Amino acid sequence: GTANCLYCFGNCLKRAPGMADDDFLCVTGDGPEGPAFDEELDEDVRTGIRSIRIRGSVVPVDLRTEVLAEKGIELAHAPNVTDAELLRSLTLEYRDLLLAAEEELRERVPADLPLILRLEEWHHPDLAEGELPGESTTFRMIADVLASGDASRYRPALEPNTHWKNWPAGGSLAASTANEALIEQLESCGWWAEMPEAEREATKERLREDPYERGYLNLAAVAFDSEALDFSGPGSGYDSYHDLINRYAEGSWELFRPTNIKDEHDEAKKLAHVAFDFSGERYETTVPLDDGWFDARVQDLINDSLERAGIPQRFIAMPVVDQTIEAAFISPATYERAVAAGAIPTMRQLLEDEGFL
Repeated sequence: GTANCLYCFGNCLKRAPGMADDDFLCVTGDGPEGPAFDEELDEDVRTGIRSIRIRGSVVPVDLRTEVLAEKGIELAHAPNVTDAELLRSLTLEYRDLLLAAEEELRERVPADLPLILRLEEWHHPDLAEGELPGESTTFRMIADVLASGDASRYRPALEPNTHWKNWPAGGSLAASTANEALIEQLESCGWWAEMPEAEREATKERLREDPYERGYLNLAAVAFDSEALDFSGPGSGYDSYHDLINRYAEGSWELFRPTNIKDEHDEAKKLAHVAFDFSGERYETTVPLDDGWFDARVQDLINDSLERAGIPQRFIAMPVVDQTIEAAFISPATYERAVAAGAIPTMRQLLEDEGFL
C-alpha cells in the first residue's frame, strides 16, 4: 500500500523532531482482487485492479486512461498507472480518509496544545528553483503566527500552489538532472574510483532513478533509525548494537569483517558493553542505554579499527534532518572533496536549505 508521513517540529515534543517510524500512516491496502502494485515495478499499479482498501474499507477504482483524463490526470507512461497517479484519482473522493485523522495528529503533540492555525493549501516555495522557505512570505507569516499566537497575522497575498497540478514532476521516477550532475561531481572527486565496480554501478543506478533533491543520501553504505536500541545479541534486526555492527560490515565492501561481536547489557547501570575482534585486535567500548539512542562512539570504534588495520575508508555520517543515521563509506579526503565540490552539503547548508536557519 501507500503511506502518509507526518513530520513533527516544536519545543514541546517528547521525541526527536522530524519523522519517526510511527509517523508512517499506512492508510491503503490491497483490494479483494489481490496486490494493488506490480511486484516487479512497485511504483506502478497492477494492471486490472478494480478496487483498493482505504483504512480497511474497499473502495472502487477505475484507472482507464480516458476516465483518468476526465479527472484531469494525464498518465506519464500510459497505459501504466503510477502510485502518484492512483493517489491523485483517489484524492478527489476520499481526501479526508487519505490524510491524517485528528486523533492521529493529537497523538504526537501534548493534549493541551491549542490549535492556532491549520492550512489546507498555501503558496509553497519551489526548492528546486532555489526558493528557500526562509525567504518565503508564507513561512515568514507562519513563523510570525507561532511567535505571537495571533492567527490573524497570516494574510497571504500569493495564490495557493500546493495542488499537485502545479508540480508536474511530483511523483515522477524519471532520471534526475540534478543527480546526473551529482554523478559527474563525484567522478571528479574520486568517489567512484574508491568503490568496487558492482557497488559503484548500483549506486549510480539508484541516483538516476531517484526523483528527490537529496540524491547524495543514495551514497549511504549504512542507513538505520537511530532510536530504540533496546535489545542485545544477534537476530533482533537493527535494534541491537550486535546487528548494527554486522550491518556496518555489510556496507564495507567486505573490508570490515568483525568477529566475536558482543553487546552485553548491564540493566542495573543502564550501560551496554560493545566489543568485537578485527584484524587481530580486540575493540571495546561502553555506552549508555538510558535513552535508547545509537551512540556515535560505536561508529568511532569501528573507524578506529579500520584505521589501525590500514584501511583508508571510514564510515562518515552525512547530514540529515531526521533521526536516521546515513553513513557513507569512503576515505575522509574524498568526502571532504565532495563537500567542497557541493556534492554533499554541510549540516549548516542543509539546515539553511530546509529553512531552519
